[in-house]
Amino acid sequence: YVEIMTLGNAQDFGDLINATRTPGSVSSPTRGLFAGGHSGTEISAVNIASKGNATRFGEDLFDGGYTHGGGSTGVRGIWAGGYTIPSGSPYPISKHARSIRGVIIASDGNAVEFGELQRSLGLTYVGGLSDKTRACWGGGYVLSPNSDVNTIEYVQMNSSGNAMDFGDLTQSRSLLGSLSDSHGGLGGF
Repeated sequence: YVEIMTLGNAQDFGDLINATRTPGSVSSPTRGLFAGGHSGTEISAVNIASKGNATRFGEDLFDGGYTHGGGSTGVRGIWAGGYTIPSGSPYPISKHARSIRGVIIASDGNAVEFGELQRSLGLTYVGGLSDKTRACWGGGYVLSPNSDVNTIEYVQMNSSGNAMDFGDLTQSRSLLGSLSDSHGGLGGF
């Protein structure tokens, strides 16, 4: 973690329940969640104001997964994309890659299905961001035809439903970092 108001290097905050790679993350002003990732379905929770190890929040819908971007209203947290590789198979299950799922951040529990992304095959390594009403997912990597994409999709987070087209990135890319202020990533006040 870092103290945003001061310059300096990051300090140790604590540990997740299990070692994982590329989980989806969401937060409220007081609590942060890390969902899924490459090594399991566990959703870990931390209290942002106090350092310490994560506690078990619940379970994501699918095991495994690779970078699935998250968004939050401050009450509800949702994440999308990622995929699972079944044991012994070189091919991922594409349904998981379309999934949008979420939780109520203040109460522990398992993720529930929210809707689906428009992409039909294997969207992973997607960047996610949100303001308090809308979540967007941009870029990513599709398994067929094995390429980066430039699409941006969005959902209104206060009601369940499938993603809709938002627009396009300036170029196709994956594994991108993303962030947003209260104006949806445009900056300013």
